[in-house]
Amino acid sequence: TGVVVLVTGFRESIERYYERIREHQERGQAVYTMDWRGQGGSQRYKPSLPQRAGSQGYEHDVADLHQFIAKVAKIDERHPGVRKTLHAHSMGGNIGLRYLHDHPGRFDNAVITSPMLGINTGKVPKWLARTIAKAMSVFDKHAYMPTEGDWSEQNPMQELKGTLNERMIRQGLQDVFYRDMPPLRLGGATAGWFLEACRSIAILRDPDYLKNIKTPIMMVAGRLDDIVEPQAIRRAAKHLPNVTFHEYPRSAHSPWMESDTTRRKLWQHVNDFQAGYQRPGPKTLLSRGTPPTTPPPKPWITRAAKGLSRRLTSGPDARRHRLPESQADSPSRQPANDRHPNVDPANRRHRPG
Repeated sequence: TGVVVLVTGFRESIERYYERIREHQERGQAVYTMDWRGQGGSQRYKPSLPQRAGSQGYEHDVADLHQFIAKVAKIDERHPGVRKTLHAHSMGGNIGLRYLHDHPGRFDNAVITSPMLGINTGKVPKWLARTIAKAMSVFDKHAYMPTEGDWSEQNPMQELKGTLNERMIRQGLQDVFYRDMPPLRLGGATAGWFLEACRSIAILRDPDYLKNIKTPIMMVAGRLDDIVEPQAIRRAAKHLPNVTFHEYPRSAHSPWMESDTTRRKLWQHVNDFQAGYQRPGPKTLLSRGTPPTTPPPKPWITRAAKGLSRRLTSGPDARRHRLPESQADSPSRQPANDRHPNVDPANRRHRPG
């Protein structure tokens, strides 16, 4: 009944999405998913410090996602004439929006929860956090940002308190997998990762950039989110030309990991959103010919990019400097077998980072 490409957020792994994968399959949908470079079952940027997050720039992640979709999952070849949806969360939502900008028509629609369009830095002003990260990166881009560190059972991702319920179980899933599967463990934000995240966020703040994302998008924000900024998501939604926006007043950062009541509402919103996009066609599927015209880059974006985007597949100046597909960076992790595209932990393949 449909094809889902599911992309995860920062520090997440495929395992956290087993429930989602099963639910999609129960609806007759084929699911393809992968772990980003540097997290989950993929190789690390610094093998001697496997919990330190890294980034070569989100342009590389966009390129990895494209090669995964076109060369590994082969969703057009394997599932012609079937609705194709990009499901993305948090950091994956940031990368997903840039993918939709660079590859119009690849998906019929997208469902994005809590996209990372603004990082909540707490009491520390954002400019100060960036300044600290820049200073730290001069000496070691893999150094943890202040208050961040390795994952341990004494320092879990989620501090779960109160009566055990289905929400607490879902919120704590990643800690369970981290506890029992040490190779999956990833610590907090490093200086290098934080700077690349800020650079990608800056690109997605450009209203002209957002207006060129024509794919129908359902976007969800949680009002209680303390990781990314709901106001940044609301602001971006105003510039997306084909968006359905929902804000959940009682949801935090991960709406899919909330209570059964919230998830039932979320599934109903997904069903209603996709009701008008049952089959690809002129109404929903954009032409894959000419990519959208990218406006001249703003000076502050150009300074932030520092030339990296010019030689990769995403970013304000990328159109004039495309890499041939044969030279695209390889994705870090393969899907399960073709017949059963859900995850098979025993059949993982690690690719060079």
